[in-house]
Amino acid sequence: MLPPDVGQQRKDGVEESMPQLTKYHLSEHRADALLQPLDLQLAVLEARTKHYLDRLHMTDEDRAAVEAAYNAVQAAHAEVTRQLAARAAVPQSNGKGEK
Repeated sequence: MLPPDVGQQRKDGVEESMPQLTKYHLSEHRADALLQPLDLQLAVLEARTKHYLDRLHMTDEDRAAVEAAYNAVQAAHAEVTRQLAARAAVPQSNGKGEK
């Protein structure tokens, strides 16, 4: 979880930049382990926005905005799924540079 001040706006409306944080762990992390939760959350967001489009009454302008969001989430989900599949196919290292 990010610190509470990350990405928040100051009182003057300027967004704070990401602070320089140290790495969490000394060992490397595999992309497929990191992408799996993102893939699952994007699937939830994709289903939610599709549900909005299918089931809710909206103005044409609002429908266009939700449809654009749906398309963006759908594209992001497809790319994360593609990256996840590609990385899952790579043999795991034992952490010592050996496979």
